[in-house]
Amino acid sequence: MELISVFKITDQNMIGKDKYLSVSEEKIKDFREKHIKDKKFNIGIAFSGKENYTGDNRDIPVGLISKLADIKNVRLFSLQVNNKDLTTCERYSKITDLAKVLDSFETTAAAIENMDLIVSTDNVILNLSAALGHKTFGIFNYYPDYRWFTLNGNDSGWYNSIKVYQNKKYDDWENTFEKIYSDIEKIVNQ
Repeated sequence: MELISVFKITDQNMIGKDKYLSVSEEKIKDFREKHIKDKKFNIGIAFSGKENYTGDNRDIPVGLISKLADIKNVRLFSLQVNNKDLTTCERYSKITDLAKVLDSFETTAAAIENMDLIVSTDNVILNLSAALGHKTFGIFNYYPDYRWFTLNGNDSGWYNSIKVYQNKKYDDWENTFEKIYSDIEKIVNQ
């Protein structure tokens, strides 16, 4: 990722902001038949970065992101592989935990392609979803990683498919999620 400095890449000269990865229709269909059981509005969630990461705080409290399961006609699918906190969540029974079946990036991409929306913090799921051109709500702390350039509403600098939600204060996830809940309710009710 440090190559952006070497090659003087900015959000103004970035190429490849649209879909540049894909997964086979066969893999997508196979995943759907095995793991997607209903016709609800399916949201894939990812709430933390790499385990033992010591950088800026980008982990979202699982209890907070799991509240999305309370929205009528929504089904949550956890795309977290390191999901130690998920099983302690009071809404765990409302979340389909895909950790055991996500054995490759191809399988994870197939899972993403079966979702109506991805809601993710700054991690690999966010980047994979956006590279697939998938509708993604990207959630960032007040001080995001500098490689995201300038975050503005519907522009992440890197990908056109990310709608940006950034905390107004450090670790102020509650206020950010109020807006996310509201936006998802509007989408689901349309």
